[in-house]
Parts: sequence; C-alpha cells; structure tokens
Amino acid sequence: MPTLEETIRGLSPEALNLYRQQLPERLKVMGELERNTLLEQLQAMPEFRAMPAEPQEPPAWQKPLQWLRTAEQAAGAFLGAPFSPAVAGTEHLPWWEREKAEYEAWEAPSVEMGFKYPQWLGGEEVTLGVKGALELTPWFATTIATAGLGGMAGLGARTGFTTLTKAAQLGQKAIRPVIADMTTIIS
Repeated sequence: MPTLEETIRGLSPEALNLYRQQLPERLKVMGELERNTLLEQLQAMPEFRAMPAEPQEPPAWQKPLQWLRTAEQAAGAFLGAPFSPAVAGTEHLPWWEREKAEYEAWEAPSVEMGFKYPQWLGGEEVTLGVKGALELTPWFATTIATAGLGGMAGLGARTGFTTLTKAAQLGQKAIRPVIADMTTIIS
C-alpha cells in the first residue's frame, strides 16, 4: 500500500488542487488524533507547507448542534472502551482522554448495506457500523427511561394508585437534571 506522500506526489495538478479544496471538510469529520497525525504528515510535504494548521470554523448553524455530536461520541467511547485497541502515545494520558483517543483511532467493524445515500446527502455508501450503534445509545436510553416513567404514571392513573403516579412524576423530575448534567459533563 503506498504511503500518503507517494499518493500525494502521484496526483495530477488538478487532482492535487481538488484534494486541497476538500481537505478542510475532511479534517472536520476526523477524530482529533487522526486529524493531527494527518496534518503533521501533510505539513512535512512541500505541496502543503502553506496549509493552515487547523481546520476552518464550522458554519454558525452547526455550532449549537456540536454538543450533540460530542455527547454521542463520548457515549460511544465509554461503551466501546473494552473493545477499542490501545493506541501508542496514550499510555500517560488520563483515563477519559485515553479512551477518547483510542475510540477515535478504532477501526470498528461495519457492514455496507448495498446502496448509496442520495447525492444531496453526499452520495456515499450506506454502512451500518459498531461505532454508529454505540453512539445511538444515549438516544435510546433517554427515550426508554422517560417513556418507562411515563408508562408507570399512566398505569397509576388507570388503576387509581396515585402514589405510583406521584412516584413517576418525581422520577421524571429527577431524571431530567441527570440527563442534562450528563450532556454537560460529556461536552
């Protein structure tokens, strides 16, 4: 397999320009460890010496949504910790930082679904992967927790057991701050 430097040097001038144009968008979706490694390799090449060190700032409409992505990735890193392989250079990091770096570098298994996204969504192959499943867990967990408490309140209302209804209401009041605190801690 050719190295990154060999691949870049083999590009035509038009392809190199296209790669330079697409690079900031690609850097945005990479994990921190992967992005920093790529930037170090590229900045060592004469073709990329004038390249900015950091990717461009995301559009304003994406900034409020970034905490969601951070929470999803943190849940994935926590749940995938037993499965993600050790990464060289992370031995002396604090536990959470090490787990996040290992999760970012993890080449988790995925299955191609056999069709592509529409062109307006990027036109890439649809895959079902372990990382995606792990990152969906917070959505399912909060839905199950709040729906379960709501179901318990409904059962209490139908049976006339008001203590059950009050307990469910207290549970819902208790779980909302916990979920809010979890998203604050994760981000």
